[in-house]
Order: sequence, then C-alpha cells, then structure tokens
Amino acid sequence: MYITNRWMTISSFAGGPKELYNRESAHVQSGVRKAGEGMASHAVKVLMDTMIKSDGEQETIHVEAKGIRRRTNNGLFLVFYEEGEDEERTQNVVRFEVDKNPPELKVVRSGGRSMRQVYREGETTEGQYEVPWGQWITKATTESVSFQDQDGINASLVFRYQFDIGGATAFHHTTIKIMEDTI
Repeated sequence: MYITNRWMTISSFAGGPKELYNRESAHVQSGVRKAGEGMASHAVKVLMDTMIKSDGEQETIHVEAKGIRRRTNNGLFLVFYEEGEDEERTQNVVRFEVDKNPPELKVVRSGGRSMRQVYREGETTEGQYEVPWGQWITKATTESVSFQDQDGINASLVFRYQFDIGGATAFHHTTIKIMEDTI
C-alpha cells in the first residue's frame, strides 16, 4: 500500500493568517510586549516539499501557502493554511523546540485532515491521523531534524523519517522554507 501523509495541524485562529497577524500586530506596534505575551509575529510565505518513497515508488508533494511565523526564544512557531480538494482548508501548526533534549518538532493539522505527530531525532513516536472516513494510529521514526534560523523571519526546517500508518510504511523527506511575505 502506498501512503501519502500530506501534513499535520492544531488549534484554530479564526479568520486565518491575516487576522492572526492583525491581532498580533496590535501588541507589536510599539515593538514592546508585556511579559508573557510572547514574541513578534511576521507574515510569511511557506514552501513545503515532501518527497515520499514506498514500495519502489516515489512522489513529491509541493505546497505553497501564506502563514504567520512567531519568533520564540527556543525555536520556531509557524501557522499556515493549505487549500485542499473540494475547498477543504487545513491549518498546519509547526513548533520546533531546540531547548529540549533531543530537540522536538511537533506538527498538528486540523480541518480537512487532522493529524498530530511529534518528531525526535533517533526516536519512534506515536501520533494520530484522521479523515472523515477513518482514524489511524501513526508511528514516526525520525532519522534527522535540522533547523536554520537566518534572521528571525526567514528560516528552513528539514526532517527525514519513516512514517507508518495502519501498517503501511513510507520514507519521508520534508523541507519547509519560510520567507518574509512582501505583501
């Protein structure tokens, strides 16, 4: 069986990235935030490519989206929306925490597809994948995770893993490029 894992997500920000950015910018106008309010948010363009190999076959999935990147002291917080078939919209939330040992990548999807998966280099983690016609337990054995933050806005995240869903396994190599959105 050939499995395509198109991606993963979390909570809802009503109105999408632009509204989230506008809500956040109210706190960022002066460049100063109160303690506990987090870091500045930036509108970004997201390019995501996932190469999937299974049973001798290879497929590459390309996604271009607009989103919000919040700079954090310990890594990355990214929200972007993916338009799917039949106008289904899926929200993707990506959080990478470098201060955990080993560093931890969490990807959560909600909307047309729901998924929750954690990736830790050298570890196998369980997650969940759900679509309208079924739900499965997933397992990801993470080979590598690398994150390069160029300037607090532009960045890249690359991770390689074996992904098992319902007993079908495929190798995934995902690259996410985050660039400032010059609207």
